Amino acid sequence: MVPDHLRGRVMAVHVMMFMGMAPFGSFFAGALAEKVGAPLAVSIGAIFCLVGGGLFLSRLTGLQLAAANPVEQPQKK
Repeated sequence: MVPDHLRGRVMAVHVMMFMGMAPFGSFFAGALAEKVGAPLAVSIGAIFCLVGGGLFLSRLTGLQLAAANPVEQPQKK
């Protein structure tokens, strides 16, 4: 769905979000586990994952339509 001239920038954001943010999530999960205990911290993380998955699922049809009908971008010369 991304024009060729933006593909490198999109991949940089993708890598930063999925690999670069993991240490921060681990830090917050550890801090929460220290306060409320590990089982409750894992349960809270699971709830956030389910809510995020539900939001993604609710918008999936729009994403599928956008992927099926990409907007044409003018080509650079």
